[in-house]
Amino acid sequence: MFWTTVGIIGAIVVGVWAVSLFLLRRSIKTFPRYWKTLAEQPGEFVYVALGDSAAQGIGAISPKRSYVSQIAREVATQTGQSVRVINLSQSGAPTDDVMHRQLPELAKYNADLVTLAIGGNDIKRFEAPKFERNIRTIIAQLPKGTFVADAPYFMHGQWEKNAQQMREITQRVSKEYGMRVVPLYDEIKRDGWQAMFTSYGADWFHPNTRGYTVWYRTFWQEIRPTLSSSSAKNHDKI
Repeated sequence: MFWTTVGIIGAIVVGVWAVSLFLLRRSIKTFPRYWKTLAEQPGEFVYVALGDSAAQGIGAISPKRSYVSQIAREVATQTGQSVRVINLSQSGAPTDDVMHRQLPELAKYNADLVTLAIGGNDIKRFEAPKFERNIRTIIAQLPKGTFVADAPYFMHGQWEKNAQQMREITQRVSKEYGMRVVPLYDEIKRDGWQAMFTSYGADWFHPNTRGYTVWYRTFWQEIRPTLSSSSAKNHDKI
């Protein structure tokens, strides 16, 4: 009886995981349609997001629970303005994609707010000199004051060693060009090992809905002081 119960519970757990993984993979195709539709909606305040699948919100139950969507809602609340969200990110994008596809698109918009979180896909075949060349090329072309996430925390192994180098490089180059550094690495690290079970999706790579709330809060604590309702109607573009 005991082993039968264990087997049933195990089957349920595996089934839930399999469904979650299926939904996560399907979202790679469905979430971009949401962002494309959203970009067509007008808004007084223009927010442009650059990055990879994290900016898409892959792993969350809905793109509305992504860190980009959460930031947009808070901006609307704080400024009293409607917000147009232009999400130029691409699932699977390395730094090369930001350089060659996203930056030319960014130039088309007179953005009030720009965020960048990139590097998760560079971590797999990380080469520090190449990454620094790429991130320097990207940051040099961003509007001054762009909010740049330093690096995700990968917990262990070579990927974690690579993330530490990525963090140092991104922070250093961002400060050199007058960008605002978002200390994502440290905030994710605070949760420790338990985050693997509480803050990551079924592939144990992408954040889940809870994980994206950590991303949003980390970005927002840097963004919020730069916004004010009193200047909402007479703000300068960055």
